[in-house]
Amino acid sequence: LALCAISMSQKTSLLGSDGESSTPESAYKARLARARSANLNRRQSRTDSSSSALSPESSLQSSPSAPPPARSASKETPRPPPAAAGAAFELLAAGEGHAGAYWSYSEPRGLLGVVDRSQLLRIIDKTGQLLYRVQLPAEGTTIFLGWEKSGAVLAAVQRLGGAFLWFPARPENVQQWEGMQFSTKVLKNSLVKRNSHFDTCFACWSDAGKLMLGLADGNFAIWDLGSNETFMSRTHFPGKHRNAITCGAWTPDGTSLALGSATQLKVSAPIANASWEGTAAKLDLAAGVSGGFQKVSFSSDGRMLAAFAGSSVFCSLGIYS
Repeated sequence: LALCAISMSQKTSLLGSDGESSTPESAYKARLARARSANLNRRQSRTDSSSSALSPESSLQSSPSAPPPARSASKETPRPPPAAAGAAFELLAAGEGHAGAYWSYSEPRGLLGVVDRSQLLRIIDKTGQLLYRVQLPAEGTTIFLGWEKSGAVLAAVQRLGGAFLWFPARPENVQQWEGMQFSTKVLKNSLVKRNSHFDTCFACWSDAGKLMLGLADGNFAIWDLGSNETFMSRTHFPGKHRNAITCGAWTPDGTSLALGSATQLKVSAPIANASWEGTAAKLDLAAGVSGGFQKVSFSSDGRMLAAFAGSSVFCSLGIYS
């Protein structure tokens, strides 16, 4: 028992109060480990405090009792674009390279007109809201879609279908114009049977609010928005062409009209309201030039006319002195 007690006493004296070995080497290792642990804790504490200073919201979010930071009242949750706008952008991406797909935007009105390849006409405002839609005759093909300069009316022109006129002031329907005939609704009977004499192949607006439709038989029709008068050329009329109307242009003031075809270019005398009263100039295409007249354009003062025929600029024609 005495030997056992002495042995236990010696063992106790060889251990420190925390149970570690009290030899010089082991004591040094223990102190070194404690110092390293304390340094690591201090570095971790400094890193946490700097992160908290840079991100004020982190201290709020780390505390379970703190409410989440409130959003600014001036920022609204973004809304998805309206379905109508998405449809319009999809049609715009298709472009005019596809037969019957056209679009036209009115800056004064902030309205977009679109006709897709199924001949569905849509009117969309600048926020993407669909204001009006109407199915144009599916057997027709749109060749022109354009706003009058002030945005008072949109014209959608079809082969054989004439012009479909939509007025922002009367947005509930369209008017169909077929030469001398107007209708306040889209006519349902066959276009081919009804309009074999009114096969439209070109259209353009003047800055003065006159709409011209050029026909495949060389005739043409004019509608004047201001006076609401219409004009239709007939056989042997001075302004009539021998071939289909392929191009046209108004003088900047909207008083005179130039029309081109496969063989001729004619310029009207000043037009009162809608009527072509006389021909001021006439130019026949030179023999051997193929392709006919493709595009005509007046100078800004209306005194010169450039005509594009075939594959090169054909000539410049002086109209007024």
